[in-house]
Amino acid sequence: LKKNDEEKLKFLKNFYKLPPIIIGGCGRSGTTLLLSILSSHTKIHGIKDETYAFFPYPLRLNKIIYNLKFKQDKLCWLEKTPKNIQVFKKIFKLFKGKVKLINIVRNAKSVIHSKHPNSNKKYYVDLSRWKSDVKMGLKSKKISYTIIFENLIKNPKIELERLCKFLNLKFERRFL
Repeated sequence: LKKNDEEKLKFLKNFYKLPPIIIGGCGRSGTTLLLSILSSHTKIHGIKDETYAFFPYPLRLNKIIYNLKFKQDKLCWLEKTPKNIQVFKKIFKLFKGKVKLINIVRNAKSVIHSKHPNSNKKYYVDLSRWKSDVKMGLKSKKISYTIIFENLIKNPKIELERLCKFLNLKFERRFL
């Protein structure tokens, strides 16, 4: 790790009281929905844009730091880039375990049949990518929380209460 990256990581680790939250999962699995829900929490500062701060290497932490400049009234920050799932173990090591990793998984058929956001004529994710991302999520099972998209849709209150418990945050009705 470069000296500059070490300084940026130290800043990110200490910016808020609670550890950062990082969402990953296959594209089209609900990462944006989960970001939107969690960002509505009064104590979470959600970064709206995918920063690709952790994947692919090298680190691009400036994008996160820039997004935190004026958000002093929160307890933690939240970043969502689907490809984070590929480097959950590296992220966990970078933050020395003081990070909350969330893996969201959606039914393969729904993911691969989801149209590309910029074109109705092509699909966004192929089956091999879904398999790869789910496999990486399984490899990170001990250091992350897995939420199933379909369960989140069917039972949002129950699933979000469980997720809040993992995050050490109070459930807020505004999620619903």
